[in-house]
Amino acid sequence: MGYPVQESQTSPVLGVVAFSDVQRVPASERATTRVEDVMQRKIIAIEADADASGALKLMSTNNVGRLIVMDDGQMAGIFFLTSDRYV
Repeated sequence: MGYPVQESQTSPVLGVVAFSDVQRVPASERATTRVEDVMQRKIIAIEADADASGALKLMSTNNVGRLIVMDDGQMAGIFFLTSDRYV
């Protein structure tokens, strides 16, 4: 599962970081490694008014388990493959 990276709640999404991204960093280097150095910069997003079918197709096409949900250019939530709603 990935989590959005933002400077603040109202700033643009800069990337997504997943537990697996952090795991690739040697344990001895994790305390000094910056999030921006391990985050994925490609953001797969969908508009809040899109239908669930379109969301699932976008997830399948991009081989991701979550989508950043956008509303008026702001992040509104995250749509997860394991649910039919976003949070």
